[in-house]
Amino acid sequence: VYATVTTSLSSEYDEDLEDDGDYADYTDINTTPNGTLQFLRELTNVTKSAGETVKLRCEIKNLDPNTTNSLIAVKWLMDFAPISPHGNKKIKVFIKHKEPGLTTSYIKIKSLEPTDTGIYSCLASGPNGDKIKSEGILNVTNRW
Repeated sequence: VYATVTTSLSSEYDEDLEDDGDYADYTDINTTPNGTLQFLRELTNVTKSAGETVKLRCEIKNLDPNTTNSLIAVKWLMDFAPISPHGNKKIKVFIKHKEPGLTTSYIKIKSLEPTDTGIYSCLASGPNGDKIKSEGILNVTNRW
């Protein structure tokens, strides 16, 4: 799956999109054990009809007082495979650093097809190495 990534932090910010491929150490709970990262908005299961557009969104807060000015890195997966940041008009990935320690990210998928059905994951990692993930199922049904 290929996508266009748009990031912003008042102006342009080049998000670290390096993919280490190691997703086993992301925890499924909405906050890290030491409480440094927390999902304020998690992914939910969504059902849409083919041809529609969907936005899947997650919002993460960095609660570590020593690194609240640091940016949170976000990666997206579909069926446990990375959504690549290389251009595609169908899928766009947005990452917005709203304020220090607060990041919102979403993917927008246009002209949905049944093949877009799957498990989508929002992976967040903080500056101290903490990692969390949120998952939601997108179900795309035929229009007829």
